[in-house]
Amino acid sequence: MNKKRAQAEETKQHILSAAKELFARKGYTATSLEELAAATGSSKANIYYHFKSKEGLFLQLMDEHDCEWKAHWAKQKSRYRTYAEQMYGMTEEGIKAGFHHPLHKAAGEFLGETKGKNSYVTEQINKKTEENRAYYRDFFQKGIDSGEFKNLAPHQMALTMESLFRGLSEIALNMDYEEAQKLFRDSIAIILHGIAADSSS
Repeated sequence: MNKKRAQAEETKQHILSAAKELFARKGYTATSLEELAAATGSSKANIYYHFKSKEGLFLQLMDEHDCEWKAHWAKQKSRYRTYAEQMYGMTEEGIKAGFHHPLHKAAGEFLGETKGKNSYVTEQINKKTEENRAYYRDFFQKGIDSGEFKNLAPHQMALTMESLFRGLSEIALNMDYEEAQKLFRDSIAIILHGIAADSSS
């Protein structure tokens, strides 16, 4: 990396770090570009140069968090022996990583304010969503191949998991950490064991 590129990357990382602190303190909606420029010591033009927009800047912060989570889970999942245990593990580790993340509430504001209204944001979120679906499809297929899960359609199972997590994440915004953990854990148990009574008894 040449000197100019290295300096540009350093500036970009400085903006991200300062912006993260400001978004965490004020939330997404209440933070203006002018405040971001002042907090980062950059001009609005410099922020536009690196991130195109306030939305682009926040998307980059979300992407960094996603990469951190995936790296964390890659290290943790070997602790769980079965695919069912991994489902609980993903839930517990995911809540831990997201619930206490400084951008937890700001991310909720960001998605509510921009998804479906900003074409670039919607495109990027849809891309990330498809990556997550592909991960879940692969996960369920491996569980099927191992004989641990029923031979159902992995795509449908992935959509069910995604829908569950989205809905529960919205509900959990108004809960404390322990309540959220219990809600997600109980929901995973329902997916794994169902709610229908055993008709053979």
